[in-house]
Amino acid sequence: MDRTNRPKTVLSFGMGVESSALFVRWADEAAARDFDLTEDLIVITAQTGDEYPDTKLLLERHILPRMRAHRVRYVQVARAGHLEEDGIVVLSDTREPYEVYLDGAYKLSQELRAVGTVPQFSGEHRCSLKFKAWVIETWLRREMSGEPYRHAFGYNATESKRIEKCERAFLGREPVRVAFGFNSEEGKRISKAQKFV
Repeated sequence: MDRTNRPKTVLSFGMGVESSALFVRWADEAAARDFDLTEDLIVITAQTGDEYPDTKLLLERHILPRMRAHRVRYVQVARAGHLEEDGIVVLSDTREPYEVYLDGAYKLSQELRAVGTVPQFSGEHRCSLKFKAWVIETWLRREMSGEPYRHAFGYNATESKRIEKCERAFLGREPVRVAFGFNSEEGKRISKAQKFV
């Protein structure tokens, strides 16, 4: 495989069904990707500090062994505090991941208790923007420092508005190329997306 000028592929790994399915497909089916897992893939998770313990158990049992087998670089980051100037914390950056650091550093629940609110599920996903998107984007700016990369996300079929918003956000922002993981019930969207490959 010619790696000359090949951009890295970054998978924003939210630890849910869609991003897990996307990673497993790439790990188990070489024909499903045009990059080398060891050399070209970075999997990154922004830990919010409030995931279910079952998530940790399942990832450590089924996903992390695949990452280790292919020596995939797995980065876990977290927000360091309430303010952006507090920065981020790198919890782990390894090709041999054994642990999922669910506790993060500054928890979303701490933020919500401090301001007396609950996660917002309608409209703008402000919690996700603050505790996931900003954290990952901050790490990418530091780590990639102008290098071209492709950024992949796993979305559910019911998240069409989020998908469209993400697609609009990346229009005209070369050298970034966005890839999406679709679930099997999205035949029309998959066919449409394949036209752009």
